[in-house]
Amino acid sequence: MQVRVMGQQSSFKFKETDLKPYPTKVIDDSKRRNNPAVIISWDNNIESSRNIDGSYSFYIKSPVPFSYFGVGWSCENDNVVPESFKIKYRTKKNNFDWDDWREVKGEVLPNETPTNLYWSNIIFLSDKELYNECEIILLTPEKINTTRVDLVDMISNNSDRNNFEKLENKDIINESNKNRGCPQPSIIPRSDWCGSFTACQNPTYTPTVIYPTHVIMHHGASPDTYTDGYSIVRSYWDYHVNTNGWLDIGYNYLVDKYGNIFQGRYNPSNTTQDVQGAHATSYNSYSIGICFLGNTDVTNSTTVQLSKLEDLLAWWFDWRGFDPTTSASINSQNLPRVMGHRDVASTTCPGNNLYNLLAQIRTNTKNNIIACNSSCTAVTIATHPQTQSVNSGSTVVFNVSVNGTPPFIYFWFKDNVLQGGPINTSATSNSFTITNLTTSDNGSYNCKINNCNNEYQAQSNDATLTVTASNQIPTISISSPSNGQSFTTQNISVAGTANDPDGSISLVQFRVNSGSWQDATGTTSWSGSVTLSSGSNTIEAKSQDNTGAWSNPVSINVTYSASNQIPTISISSPDNGQSFTTQNISVAGTANDPDGSISLVQFRVNSGSWQDATGTTSWSGSVTLSSGSNTIEAKSQDNIGAWSSIVPINVTSTVPLITITYPNGGETLKMDTTINITWTSANISGTANIELFQGTSFITSIGQCNISNQTYSWHIPTDLFSGSVYKIKILSASIDSIFDFSNTYFTILPATGIEENTIADFFKIYPNPTTGELFIENGSDMEIQKIEVYNMLGQIIIESTISDNIVNTATNKTYKLNLQSLATGNYNLKICTAKELIIKQITVGKNNK
Repeated sequence: MQVRVMGQQSSFKFKETDLKPYPTKVIDDSKRRNNPAVIISWDNNIESSRNIDGSYSFYIKSPVPFSYFGVGWSCENDNVVPESFKIKYRTKKNNFDWDDWREVKGEVLPNETPTNLYWSNIIFLSDKELYNECEIILLTPEKINTTRVDLVDMISNNSDRNNFEKLENKDIINESNKNRGCPQPSIIPRSDWCGSFTACQNPTYTPTVIYPTHVIMHHGASPDTYTDGYSIVRSYWDYHVNTNGWLDIGYNYLVDKYGNIFQGRYNPSNTTQDVQGAHATSYNSYSIGICFLGNTDVTNSTTVQLSKLEDLLAWWFDWRGFDPTTSASINSQNLPRVMGHRDVASTTCPGNNLYNLLAQIRTNTKNNIIACNSSCTAVTIATHPQTQSVNSGSTVVFNVSVNGTPPFIYFWFKDNVLQGGPINTSATSNSFTITNLTTSDNGSYNCKINNCNNEYQAQSNDATLTVTASNQIPTISISSPSNGQSFTTQNISVAGTANDPDGSISLVQFRVNSGSWQDATGTTSWSGSVTLSSGSNTIEAKSQDNTGAWSNPVSINVTYSASNQIPTISISSPDNGQSFTTQNISVAGTANDPDGSISLVQFRVNSGSWQDATGTTSWSGSVTLSSGSNTIEAKSQDNIGAWSSIVPINVTSTVPLITITYPNGGETLKMDTTINITWTSANISGTANIELFQGTSFITSIGQCNISNQTYSWHIPTDLFSGSVYKIKILSASIDSIFDFSNTYFTILPATGIEENTIADFFKIYPNPTTGELFIENGSDMEIQKIEVYNMLGQIIIESTISDNIVNTATNKTYKLNLQSLATGNYNLKICTAKELIIKQITVGKNNK
């Protein structure tokens, strides 16, 4: 079959056996990813993949060879931790055996991705070889609603970096940064690893600058082995962006086993600022994320990988001015400044090997920082910020200068709460500016400075800021009328309130349509009146305080139009209280609009649906009455959409009715038993004839009784055919147009207890379902007289004589029916013998091969 994607024909072709269970959607995602890729989703047939133990199994023979894949799913409860879900998988290359089964756990919560799905981490298979098949078993604590698998080939279209650089045993220090402290190590820019991905090379989003205090370590969880770190980083980016739906790769930095340090998330100036990643949910705003490529539970971190990590951490902590061996508050928790992902989430990340090395990494990082700064002169304060008193709305600047070995890191505080920084600069002075001051800026300000990686080595004296409030302008509001209100009177009242936060209101004025300002009555609560013009009107108001300052004017819009007179309607026929002996009657009347025209008349009976009448000022229509009392209503609408009041009349219908209540369809009755045939009647008397029908054919008269009895005792005879195509008919003996049938067929079986399917066991019907030809083998001693096919409404579709359909002429026991002309669906097959009727349901389908 072929897959249609968003109105365009996909090149994918595969058999139904290639995907089990058969998916809801198969989407060619190659254009969006710029690499061969497919998304396979199961949305409404997920239960067919469920195993006895509650797990879910999937087999995929992918239309796209793949180097990595990821598994996403949804369930009823989005609060289950991802670690509770396990994904077992094995993969296969063409002409090779299956790889061993492996197991990973869920990694991403639904609220962490726009897809609103749980996700595994990227399952990276190889950076050199492509796979064609995979089997997946999803073990879950919850019932699964949907499943999605993304399979991507990151090898075929990104071979532009085949000669990747391995930095093992190379000096990676940036000579330009050796002026002081720990230098930034060489970092591979995004332009080197993004490959042909334009969205990676040129991000369009604006990164969020943060001031982190911690580093959270991760590992990629896969692959176990690799040779090309560039390809792995590129695959992580593709999975985070095109599967998880994030803006960018989640990590700030990544380190491969060769010691290559890659810039992760887009940061236009990673030497002067940090940006928020997507690696640890609510901790993203307070930390950066560093990822070791591969699976450190399987492969130990290399010596050069750890060394380059410690160089990266020494530079970062030296720049930030934090001690990497300490703990500090993050997200209301006291945690090590260098920690693993598992410290803040339910996960095994960053793997046992790397996690067990974190203590030594912290120590080595601090030793590197000490070595970098061994010739540093500690910072001291030269001049302190000064106490200042200013008016609100103005600007204030606090200044500090220092002595010591640059560069310096400045932190500005108000009442011991960080306000600005860290500011990393070689300048021996720094300033902190506050604009548009208010009294909320009052407080005590100081600056803390460090160098040589000593946290807050020097602290300035406190400088007190006192802001004196200037006059605050008053405010005003219009409470009546409401904005957008419509009026049919020209003169209206207007009212509202006014307030002055630092004085009193001395005057309120208002106007309409930019006319002259009028003085209102009252101040904090005020009122007045205006004369509106036809159409739209703008009402404005303003207030003045005791110093003469005016508020900003406020305005509302209202509409004035002359009042509309609603239309009227009357029903001239039938008369109120009139009685009828027929169900369908005509209704008519007149309608009028005193100041316009009638655009529509509608009527209804017994609170049913409104029907459009024929005509307007003179109108007519027809209704169907129920037996007994009926209410007919009518209403009219004028040319501006106003409706009249609803006018009702009452009429009575005495239409004679007979309605069967038992047997009325679906019942199973036994021969040689007695039942009560029941019915209801209205507006009719006399004798009722009760008859039995088989299909649409009259079989026998059951009996007669008075219609008003509404019940008749019938002993079912034993000479009837056994089958499920019977109906009762009850009709008036005097008015043959008054009758009723059972709604649907009921079944009559022999009294001996032999069920219909016992007789049917002698007849072999195959194939069922059928796509065209149907064979009937008669294993009984009963001769088949006729074969009929009915649709599910009881209408005969095919009636066949036996002589035309004999296949086995030697025994005259096998018959063939051609059903190719029938539409797909269910039908009833009726086999008629001299003594029995055999009813069998058959299904006709279409051959899709």
